[in-house]
Amino acid sequence: MEFEEKSVAETAAKTMQGYILFGRQLDCHLVENAHKETFKNGNRDWKFIPNQVKFRNEKNREKTNDEKAAKVKGLLQKEKEKRDRLKELGIKYEFTGYVSMIIIVIFIYSLELLRHSKQLCKRKLRNKLNKRQQQDQIKRKLNENNQSMYRRIY
Repeated sequence: MEFEEKSVAETAAKTMQGYILFGRQLDCHLVENAHKETFKNGNRDWKFIPNQVKFRNEKNREKTNDEKAAKVKGLLQKEKEKRDRLKELGIKYEFTGYVSMIIIVIFIYSLELLRHSKQLCKRKLRNKLNKRQQQDQIKRKLNENNQSMYRRIY
């Protein structure tokens, strides 16, 4: 604890020495030259930080593409090392492993990209057709107006 006056601090230290608080015995001393940051933020309210929730949220958060790529790279490296060790031991064992999984995922992803690009192309074509139709309608109206103006003049 911090006190403004030294005499008050000495009295408090003598009084609280050996006092039992929450099943613990206090050991109180008077500190002459305390570090300047000993009582830093001492007047701030105590806030409970739920570390379990914080770590759980960090673990379950959506990973970035770089983190995912690093994870896959590590898995592939370990799998390659395992295959090499089996070869060195003379064991002929073939397993699909992560490489086949990645090939399947890439294939599915490329199919989705193709489907998405086809949809974009269709949208662009529809937009072009709609623009052309609008332009044609405007031209027709202009032509009709011009022809009606000629009729009025002559």
